[in-house]
Amino acid sequence: MATSICGKTEQEIPDETKISSEAIARGAAIRAAREELGLTQKELSVAIGAKSAQRIGAIERGETKHGAYYDRLNQYLQTQLERKRLRLTRTSVKTTPSSNSPRFGQMKGPHNLPLYVPRAIARGAMAVPSKPLSLIERPQFLPEGDGPYALTMVGTSMMPRIEPGETIFVRVDSDPVAGRDHVFRTPDGAIAIVGRLLEFDDQNWRVRQQEHAAEEIISRKEYPICHLIEGVRHRFPT
Repeated sequence: MATSICGKTEQEIPDETKISSEAIARGAAIRAAREELGLTQKELSVAIGAKSAQRIGAIERGETKHGAYYDRLNQYLQTQLERKRLRLTRTSVKTTPSSNSPRFGQMKGPHNLPLYVPRAIARGAMAVPSKPLSLIERPQFLPEGDGPYALTMVGTSMMPRIEPGETIFVRVDSDPVAGRDHVFRTPDGAIAIVGRLLEFDDQNWRVRQQEHAAEEIISRKEYPICHLIEGVRHRFPT
């Protein structure tokens, strides 16, 4: 089934009314795509035939189950993003996206950083898809090459430092650094845990997830991959 901006196709949208971490992540991806295109919620609602800008706002906040609009949003946003990036390639013009974090004020890299939108599973872990949702603008602090990637945070395991729907920028060429946040992954990369690395030895990673939460021991045999989180694009001012 085709990949979508919001991470799910219309048929896969669950029939639920509660706000979920996946709905928040999908909404954040839609909001990021809309803002990259320079569209208001009203303009986007008109483009896809939604009843009001408030409906778009509710979808972006993960507060609605209106699955009928996800397919329209995906098709429209994907098409417009592809057209925009084709224009940028032809004219060699680079744009700077809006951001609430001062660190991202000078993002002028190419749109070649893979963005993965995982789904939350048990014990604060995330199931990471094998293919990225899209390619996004690469921050200048990330090296070029195929290694670095971005993740959309799902779940509340890292609140308040990292909120659901926020984008994590990850580098793979750094040694583990105690006191910094990392992504710990299984050998095949399919399962990931985000946490602050406290200490480590040959057998285990000692990690803390939520602020003030109890420390956890993660087996290096089960999670041998440790990638440094170089930055986070926050949804709201910090």
